[in-house]
Amino acid sequence: DLCSSLLSSGINAEYGAVQGDGCPVCRESSNFNGKYTRRYGQGSCARARRSRYNRPCNDWEECKMFSASYSFQSGYYFSFIQITEIGCFGRYETCSSKYPTFSCSESRVWY
Repeated sequence: DLCSSLLSSGINAEYGAVQGDGCPVCRESSNFNGKYTRRYGQGSCARARRSRYNRPCNDWEECKMFSASYSFQSGYYFSFIQITEIGCFGRYETCSSKYPTFSCSESRVWY
C-alpha cells in the first residue's frame, strides 16, 4: 500500500521538498469497510510536494509524517482505516497522541 511503499523507499526520496520549500502539508486516508474502499485526499501528498504554498514550520515545530492504521471486526466484515499525514507538529506531538487507538509510525520530513 501507499504507506509501506513510502517508508521502504525512503520518505525523503518520495516527499522531500526542494530546500526552503516548506513542509509539504497534506492528509490522505482510505477506509475499507469489508466491501469497498473509500479514499479521501488521494494524491494530496504528491501535490503538496510540488506546491510552492507549503509552509515552513515554526521554531517550536517539526515537519513530520504520521502513518496510522486501525483494523477492527464489525459484524461479518473486517474493516481497515489507513491515514498518512504530513504537517508541522509540536515536538511533543506524536502519531500516538494524535491517533491513540491506531497502530502508528512517524518520521521527520526534511525540507
